[in-house]
Amino acid sequence: MGEITGGELILKHLAQEKVTHIFGVPDFAYNPILGKLDKYGIRLITPRHEAAAAHMADAFYRASGQVAATLSGAGPGAYFTVTDLAKCRGLSGSFPRATAT
Repeated sequence: MGEITGGELILKHLAQEKVTHIFGVPDFAYNPILGKLDKYGIRLITPRHEAAAAHMADAFYRASGQVAATLSGAGPGAYFTVTDLAKCRGLSGSFPRATAT
């Protein structure tokens, strides 16, 4: 049995949940994940700000009914993503999104 990285494990589970899109600002902390997105059939959508990624994921879910994911680096990026996901949850009353920081 071959070894699998933590990033690949995250992508494997996202693919099992039928996630097709991840919204996030690229960060050096998760570059290894970005290089493997094609292998799992997941597309990265890059906004200009992490807060926008949260709102895009929320809009994607509302429009398509598919689970959406956000990806952010540590520090301010994680803060902006999580706080805006909480705002989205308050607006929609549900939280069918995945977030990795």
